[in-house]
Amino acid sequence: MKKMFPLIALLFLGANKSYGSDAKLEDVNAGAERLIATAARVNNLLDDAYKSKIIPGCLILIESDGKTEIKNHGYMGPNQPMREDAIFRLCSMSKAITMVAILKLIEKGDLELDTLVGSIIPSFRKLKILKGGKLVENKVPMTIKHLLTHTSGLGYGLGADYLKNEYEEKAVTITNPKSGYPMLNTSLTLEQFVDNVSRAYLISEPGESFLYGISTDILGRILEIKKQQPLDKVLKDVLFDPLGMVDTEFFVPQDKLDRLTTVYYDQTKYNTGFNTCAAWESPGDSPFVNDPILKLAGSGLVSTIQDYHLFAKMLLNKGGYGDKAIFQPQFFEHMITQLNMQTGSNSAHTSFLMDWLGILGTNFSVWPDHKTISIFMTQVDTNKLVGPSYQIKQEIMAMWGNPK
Repeated sequence: MKKMFPLIALLFLGANKSYGSDAKLEDVNAGAERLIATAARVNNLLDDAYKSKIIPGCLILIESDGKTEIKNHGYMGPNQPMREDAIFRLCSMSKAITMVAILKLIEKGDLELDTLVGSIIPSFRKLKILKGGKLVENKVPMTIKHLLTHTSGLGYGLGADYLKNEYEEKAVTITNPKSGYPMLNTSLTLEQFVDNVSRAYLISEPGESFLYGISTDILGRILEIKKQQPLDKVLKDVLFDPLGMVDTEFFVPQDKLDRLTTVYYDQTKYNTGFNTCAAWESPGDSPFVNDPILKLAGSGLVSTIQDYHLFAKMLLNKGGYGDKAIFQPQFFEHMITQLNMQTGSNSAHTSFLMDWLGILGTNFSVWPDHKTISIFMTQVDTNKLVGPSYQIKQEIMAMWGNPK
């Protein structure tokens, strides 16, 4: 069965740090040995990627059976060796966090999967759909489930999803003054942004087809309305504080700015003819140094590999671990099962919500049946990560006996 969200992120390994339980050396089992051997093979794969100048430096974390390996290599910025507490732009890995917050509201009875979006945001009660070159009223009302599964009919309007001109006209997107490409209109509040989205047409009836896009940002506005708080406060109260995620925010405070990574890009992607990574956005000129007007639930968070590990451990353990309980395990497992059925996710590899990536090279995967987590973090815009990162995932799967 085809998996909805493929792995396309790549990280480089170097210096090693391990931590886990306080077990004595004689108690270290074969699983731990397999983890170390897997990390070594992944290191060799990524050594080639680094020598090929695909990436400047990155972090990887692999946990298996409670034992964790973190490796770092290269640089987070010019003349700055990669730090284990480096702060990365999560991009679309923000989506998984927002979606979990929505599931928490469902568990509390504040929402249901079939709750109509229009019952919370009145401007979504009547929507238009582009069909056969004509605008018609939608027949299927949009629900929370459609937003969670990216079957709402909303896209990004940034490329070939047929919404580019429409989103520009409705001020959902604007032209990025630096790159010349479309970007989401960050001059708006989330309320204003969502109102503009509601005036744009859908590309399909809700539930009809998958289209990756701004569905999660609508969920962010729903969180604000239901909790009667700004989105950053909602996520802090529902997830970040309970899990101890101290470095996950919508911007980087001044006292942490030296930990923010530089964004690089592959010059060959933009036809400049150079096979190398070039700096694109440094901490000094990053929009993430300021508290944003538009807090994007689907792409706006920054975090560390340690913080995201806490989030991934919660997913691995069906809603919590130790004294950090976010969900009742039975509810969490039921929700994931229901959403797997909706998306066609393949639980033999990962399942709904358990595998996500960001466009700048961040990625995580959780395999609950194998007690395994992998988190990769880098900051580079390139098309060359697909092949090597697929090999990395195959190595991790092989650790617990799956064929490559």
